[in-house]
Amino acid sequence: MSISAVLSLRRCTVAFAGVTALDDLGVDIPVEGVTAIIGPNGAGKSSLLNLICGLVAGTGTIHLAGRDITALPAYRRAAAGVARTFQTPVLCDDLSVLDNVLLGVLSSKKKAAVELLDRLGIVARSTTKAAALPHGERRLVEIARALLRGGRVLLLDEPAAGLGHAQAHQLMEAVIAETHRTGTTTVLVEHNMELVSTWAEHVIVLAQGRLLAQGTPAHIRSQQEVIDTYLGAMT
Repeated sequence: MSISAVLSLRRCTVAFAGVTALDDLGVDIPVEGVTAIIGPNGAGKSSLLNLICGLVAGTGTIHLAGRDITALPAYRRAAAGVARTFQTPVLCDDLSVLDNVLLGVLSSKKKAAVELLDRLGIVARSTTKAAALPHGERRLVEIARALLRGGRVLLLDEPAAGLGHAQAHQLMEAVIAETHRTGTTTVLVEHNMELVSTWAEHVIVLAQGRLLAQGTPAHIRSQQEVIDTYLGAMT
């Protein structure tokens, strides 16, 4: 296990009805900064996030900041510092933005929630019902809810999906400014390579549930196997 990794996974396998989503995978997520996970459809990207936060079962070991969390259920992993968002924002539409952000935390955090919404640029929406929000703001509300828990790791599953170029960069700028402020590590599953190249310091490439390559965005773009397996299909 790398002492500079906030997350270390070793020999992790996840299978569904005979289909292997992750195959004996071992990866390290560096402390702080942004790590992007990329790869073709079916590579195991979302399965990796689900395994880390405890939403799917698998074999292997997972360490968070040196602590073995392999046997912990999802709610205890969340308490240990693993926060997660999903490809489609999951909000209670009948509740206000502020109440959505406060779900799952103590009511004493209301002031902190308002301050967080302010830093993310949506405090004016605090009393608006979630049902009335456009897609980009729904994503920010879900991310704010995850950030309010004060976790060590924020797992973002395709946060730019459905957003235009400017919206996607504005969202990432706001989120990363907040995670840098708190020292939270961001793990980003994303197909938008321009977004990955702009915001990620480290990139992990998966293919068929296995580690294909890892390194800086520039290094990844130069790897012929990555070009042949994934990047070439995007051009």
